Amino acid sequence: MSNIFVSKHPIVQQKISELRRASNEPRTVRSLTDSIGRLLMYEATLDLPLAPTSEEHSPVGTYMGQRIAIRQALVPILRSGLSLLNAASDLLHDAEVRHLGLFREESTLQPV
Repeated sequence: MSNIFVSKHPIVQQKISELRRASNEPRTVRSLTDSIGRLLMYEATLDLPLAPTSEEHSPVGTYMGQRIAIRQALVPILRSGLSLLNAASDLLHDAEVRHLGLFREESTLQPV
C-alpha cells in the first residue's frame, strides 16, 4: 500500500518557490531541499501508529516507552530523492532504504 502526500503548508510552499529560482547557488539548493524534506517528513509521518515497548525510568518518574508500530521503507527516486534521504532517515532511522537505481542518461538526460 502506498500513499501520496501533497503538502499545503505555507512554509513548504514558500520554500518550494525559493527553490525554483534559476539564480540559486548549489549550496542554497541543497539547504532548501534539506529544509523542505524535513518539513515534508514531519507532515507525512504525523499519523504513524505507535506501539508500547517497555516501562522506562526517567529522573521524574516511570513511563511507557513507545516505538513506531509499522515497518517503514524509504525509496529515493532519482537524484532529488537522494537529497531527501537525510531528512527521512533522521526521522525514521530504523527504516529500510530501497534504492530504485534510477539515473539519467548522460546525453539525453532521460531517466534510466
